[in-house]
Amino acid sequence: YGLYVLGVEGEKGYGGCIVDAVMQATMEDNPILLISLIKRNYTPECLKRTREFTLSVLREDCDPLLIGLFGFQSARTADKWSGAHHELWHGLPVLSQGCAAAAYGKVEEVRELSSHILFVCRVEDAGLGEGEPMVYADYLSQGKTGAMKAFQEYKKGYAGTQGR
Repeated sequence: YGLYVLGVEGEKGYGGCIVDAVMQATMEDNPILLISLIKRNYTPECLKRTREFTLSVLREDCDPLLIGLFGFQSARTADKWSGAHHELWHGLPVLSQGCAAAAYGKVEEVRELSSHILFVCRVEDAGLGEGEPMVYADYLSQGKTGAMKAFQEYKKGYAGTQGR
């Protein structure tokens, strides 16, 4: 599996999350992707409502903070994108650093599963960045601890700027 940041429009800004369950299902000009998200999270709620997204493919050498920003907090209570270099693409956030490729797509079908929601999506636009994509095994072997540390340091610095 690869490791991705999914970008969506939220109720009060943008949301998103780390995703590892993405699969290309067709090879046509606008391929179909299957994306599986944990049902209880905020991002699938947003995706069901807006039915469009960006997908940033994380590079193997990406800043571990990206994983922390999008994996260790909720967009219900935090602006995840404020700590990440990004740009708007088709009106949605996509990473502008640490990204090997990106896609913009629209949801065609939603399937409720026991613990997850499966989104059947059509890619409308895609582009290549630079570098090699991160795979989930790399994250488990070397990136998870670094992401936790980077995120803790980020939160300490953020808390220190409150009230200034």
